[in-house]
Amino acid sequence: MAEGVAEGDPIAIRDVALVELLYASGLRISEACGLGLRDVDFDRSTVRVLGKGGKERTVPMGAPARRALDAWVAVRARVAKPESPPLMFLGARGGALDPRVARRVIHAATAAGGLSVGPHALRHAMATHLLAGGRTSERSGTSEPMPPWPRRSVTPMSVTSGCEPPSNRRIRVPEKLRRDPAGR
Repeated sequence: MAEGVAEGDPIAIRDVALVELLYASGLRISEACGLGLRDVDFDRSTVRVLGKGGKERTVPMGAPARRALDAWVAVRARVAKPESPPLMFLGARGGALDPRVARRVIHAATAAGGLSVGPHALRHAMATHLLAGGRTSERSGTSEPMPPWPRRSVTPMSVTSGCEPPSNRRIRVPEKLRRDPAGR
């Protein structure tokens, strides 16, 4: 991917932007593929997302994701056609980026780093890194609660992200998750 970016390949530049945005913002793959051009606020470094159940939320994006999106927007016109939808991410032929293609991009990009994981693992890694840095869902800009840590020493999140749960921090657990499985 890095080689394609260095050569100015717009698809490689798009792929980097997709990976950076998914990791930085914790978007679902369907949310990223459906992201409109107007949904990205470059001035505020935020992304407006229509998520599950039609719920809209605004999430922050970091500087690396913003730079990658800037680079993609600069070359997007080389891929776009007059009939292209006003979506942020386009496929190689100018149509909407298919989520299956996006998943392959994520697997290929992470495999190049030594561990092939899917887009949902990037979402978990983002949440893990926020928690490891002392952030909670209220301060991260998302309306979704962060999951409680499993009671194991090694978590799936730590395997994919390299982070362990913060042992000295209190994590807010939503009331509905505090109940035991019997519903008491």
